[in-house]
Amino acid sequence: MTQEETVNGFVPIPAAAEQAGYSYSYLQQLAKTGKIETRQFYGRRLVNLQQVLKRKRQMSELGPAKHTPHRYREETVEEAVDNEPHPDS
Repeated sequence: MTQEETVNGFVPIPAAAEQAGYSYSYLQQLAKTGKIETRQFYGRRLVNLQQVLKRKRQMSELGPAKHTPHRYREETVEEAVDNEPHPDS
């Protein structure tokens, strides 16, 4: 990726895919669904490279949990029971 390809932190999808290790089609999907910021520049779709790399880092940290639909729940049932006030207090 050359300096000319970068426009204020935005790069063409093929360059971002190569840098992050994602496929071109996956980055297109993220861009179309609004999960990463995009810009049009002279007819080319550019993506925010920092957001792509941040997403890659977050997904790596989640590991297998990234496939769990309820990973964003604030607390488990056991935690909710433990946090209930006791009748003695």
